[in-house]
Amino acid sequence: MRCFHPEYSACKNRQDQTNCSDPERVAMQCLSQGFPTTISIWGYCLGYHLCDDDYNNVCVDPAEPGCSNLHKGQLCDGHPDCNNGGDETCTDFTNVSCIRRFHFPNGQKKVSLLIPLEWVMDGEVDCLDGKDEDETQWLKCGKDYYTRYQEMGTECKEVLLCPLEKYYIGLSNLCDRINTCSFEEKLCNAARQTDVDVTNLIDTFITTQDQHFIQHCFPTGAIDLERQLGKCNTVEHTAGFVKTVLNVQQSVLVSIPEKKVNCSHLFGANYVYAACNNICLNAECPLKKIPGDTCINKLDSVVRALADTTIPSTTTLFKTANGPGFYDNKIFPCDNKRCVSYRDVCNLKDDCGDGSDENSCSNHFPCTNYGELVVLSQVCDGVVHCRDFSDECLESCPSTNKNIFGNNFLRSASLSMGLISTSLNTVSLIRSVWDLPRQKTYEMFLNKFAIALINLGDLMIGIYLLLLSYFDFIYNADGNYCEERYRWFSSSECSSLGVLSTTGSQLSLFAMTMLSITRLANIGNLIQRDLFSLKSAAKLVLLLVFPLLASVLIAVTPILPITEDYFVNGLYYFGSPLFIRPASKIDHYKVFKEYFEGRSMSWEKASFTWEAVRSTVKEMFSSNSSGIPISTVHFYGNDGVCVFKYLVTRDDPQWVFSTSILLQSSRNVGAATGRQGANRALQAKISA
Repeated sequence: MRCFHPEYSACKNRQDQTNCSDPERVAMQCLSQGFPTTISIWGYCLGYHLCDDDYNNVCVDPAEPGCSNLHKGQLCDGHPDCNNGGDETCTDFTNVSCIRRFHFPNGQKKVSLLIPLEWVMDGEVDCLDGKDEDETQWLKCGKDYYTRYQEMGTECKEVLLCPLEKYYIGLSNLCDRINTCSFEEKLCNAARQTDVDVTNLIDTFITTQDQHFIQHCFPTGAIDLERQLGKCNTVEHTAGFVKTVLNVQQSVLVSIPEKKVNCSHLFGANYVYAACNNICLNAECPLKKIPGDTCINKLDSVVRALADTTIPSTTTLFKTANGPGFYDNKIFPCDNKRCVSYRDVCNLKDDCGDGSDENSCSNHFPCTNYGELVVLSQVCDGVVHCRDFSDECLESCPSTNKNIFGNNFLRSASLSMGLISTSLNTVSLIRSVWDLPRQKTYEMFLNKFAIALINLGDLMIGIYLLLLSYFDFIYNADGNYCEERYRWFSSSECSSLGVLSTTGSQLSLFAMTMLSITRLANIGNLIQRDLFSLKSAAKLVLLLVFPLLASVLIAVTPILPITEDYFVNGLYYFGSPLFIRPASKIDHYKVFKEYFEGRSMSWEKASFTWEAVRSTVKEMFSSNSSGIPISTVHFYGNDGVCVFKYLVTRDDPQWVFSTSILLQSSRNVGAATGRQGANRALQAKISA
């Protein structure tokens, strides 16, 4: 008899579980001693060498306690084999499908299934046609430990390299609060400039095993808080909802304030003890009764015991480190029947796997996408913490986050002033240029030209205002400025507007200064030259060219590649889950310190230029992909209106340049107004 239950097996080596004639008993196909054969549903995962490639023993333990020794082909096939579906948790699939070699005949027909990405070129033929191991069918990305494959016709996806683990993290899984790499969480906190270290808060305030002090009552904590909130009381917190059984460590002494407090800054066990002892102004106790069939992830340390002799129910207990016979039921039951400890509840991290440990917490803001949670104090604080920008794009957030101008008054004023300035200065400029050939003296020509330059500078400011109003209208119409503002800051359009406005303003100042000086000199000398001499022509050319060249030079210097180390505000990585906002050199330094800790750090030997920053970032990510789009946030990208940054701090590398231009502009204004006054005084003296 072949392919019968092992109880009736006649062969110790289970060779009678091959060559099955009944298709309802066939689990898979393979070659045995070079000949095609079938393996029965009792011939796999038992260690017997039935297939030449031993594929009948390619078995795994799914991520569900109590469910083990499934064949690889049973994973992610649309038919759960584990009680809680732990074998159906695949997340990354290719767009290529095939009929699998393994097919458990539980009533369903053989169908073509998508190939999980991790099965591609893994050394095991999982498809009947072998396409999962056919290198010609796949695009090879990376090399050595970071080799991975994707569908043909696609581009290699960017991944973060984990040199210590000799592995990598896909961007879709980066900064998910799960340490795929040992440094992942620290790296993400450094890159995102996370101010609140929740892990430290959770661990710091658990001081002893028998007593717990929440933050307000921390023994060495702030005296000012105690004065403000009153003294703290010690209460007995009962873990769970049962009476004492066995040697259960059921209660803990908790020190809590006399008055109710805002618990939005508490996390983990601190939040649980505070909320469940009714001292929070804005939180409800997240704990709930523990079902008897829960804690499937802790089956090796769980004990079921009678909760009460008078009530026919059970409680779930955990073994503790206090010694044999000691148990603890300070646990939180997840909706998916897993269990986590109090410290894993309301800690901004999905420890359950289904989010149920964070769903009833009021100490966080849930980002719209990606399942991210941020501290409430980080919402609408002007700094992006959610990857999708949702913490800064709420209706309650400042209007400056939602459009370039921030309010309708400034938008209307910009458009009106732009239209008036453009129209009037265009007419005036045409008249001034038209009158230039008709000027009979050197001084008259110079005066008229200076007026033309002032008109040109003011015209450029008017055009700048109109263009800025146009871009504000575009972003406002799409309603996506809040999410796209860093793209705007780093765009060539923003830099161009900055150059335009700076050139216009500087040109007007230079021209007004030149006009005032020229008029003062003319009145003082009372010279009237009727013809242009060669010397006068040379002076004229110099006077005409200088304001234009000086204005353009001041405007374009901050965006020249050679000066980027003095003027670039940061780098913006489009779509990166690591750097979700523009990162300065200091931000990069913190990230590099976490990433290269304990290893050779090339960035310490470099001059730490922006070029060195870009090169070091490339070392962190895969090298043969199209890469993360990186844009430079230039000097003019410091805010939405893209203007010259005059006021900077002394530690800013732009301080010398900005301060110099500010002083020069102030001097020009002072010279223009001062000499105009001197002109009037001198004219009055001459008339007298």
